[in-house]
Amino acid sequence: MKISRRKIIELIRESAGEMRSREAIAHAQSMREDGLSFEDFITILLDYLEDQTNQQWSEEMLPEDWNFYDEWIEGADPLSIATEYIQDSAQYYMENKMKTTKSQLRRIIKEEKAKLLEQSAPTPGTTGMEIQPSIDAIEDILNGLYEDGLENADLIKLLEGIILDINRGFVGEPS
Repeated sequence: MKISRRKIIELIRESAGEMRSREAIAHAQSMREDGLSFEDFITILLDYLEDQTNQQWSEEMLPEDWNFYDEWIEGADPLSIATEYIQDSAQYYMENKMKTTKSQLRRIIKEEKAKLLEQSAPTPGTTGMEIQPSIDAIEDILNGLYEDGLENADLIKLLEGIILDINRGFVGEPS
């Protein structure tokens, strides 16, 4: 049976690829000099991301364009890699965040406040403690707006506009 030159080159490349794969697997089963396995490296990284972002993380959520295996081989600290990832994500968010107009913001707050008031309106004769979750939610919204760049003066103007709408009867009335 004759084998063409092209087929021989293809077989050599395929064999070399399989050999590199076997070497990579053997290397992955070993540990770094500091004794940190790749699996532990990823676990530490994911745990740190969960602690810093208050959300559940899994390997599937890690960016595909970041070669964590190379970072592990080079002896990188998983905490510094996770910190760098968080900083990159925050910078991306700040560069690409959605712009919201004041009128849109007013409408959103008006709708959310109406929902909250509807859900937890105090009944006559109660202490009003039932509205505390609503107050907390409004404060969370305002804190989020502040973190997004609104100054206290802007928040005050926004709330004054909402109070004006309440006095006019536009908030709390069925729509």
